[in-house]
Amino acid sequence: MCAAFAVKFAEYYSSKEKEIMGSGLCFARASGQICMINVMLLYLCVARKLLTTLRNERTVGLWRLLPFDDHIDIHRLCGHMTVLFGVIHVAGHHVAWFKYRNAAQDDWEDSKLGRDNAFPEGPPSYLELLRSRPGWTGLGM
Repeated sequence: MCAAFAVKFAEYYSSKEKEIMGSGLCFARASGQICMINVMLLYLCVARKLLTTLRNERTVGLWRLLPFDDHIDIHRLCGHMTVLFGVIHVAGHHVAWFKYRNAAQDDWEDSKLGRDNAFPEGPPSYLELLRSRPGWTGLGM
C-alpha cells in the first residue's frame, strides 16, 4: 500500500497540475489509488467460494503465504482504511480546489476544466463546484 501511495504521489508531484493545484492534488490522487486497492481487497476477503477454493488447493501453496482464515479481520481493516483514505482524498481535493481557484487566468484556460468548457465563465465558485456532479457525489460518498 505504501508503495502504491508513493508511486501515485510521485507521479503527480512532478506534473504541471501540481504547480497549479499544489500538493493537495498529489494527496487526493494517491489516496484515491489506495481506496481503489482497498475496495478490491474488501470484496476479495468476502468472496467465500474463491477463498474456499484457494484454501483447499494445496498445489498452489497460497495458504502458506496468505492468512485465509483471517479474512474477516482483513475485511474490517480494509474498510477502516478505505474510510480514512476517502477522507484524505476529499480533503486533498478541497485543498487543491482553493489553490486552483486563485490560479492565474492563463492557468485556468490551459487546465482540463477550462478546456472542457464545464464552466465557460471561468473558475466556478465553491457552491457551483459542489453543485456539479463530481462535487456532490464526492461529498456524498
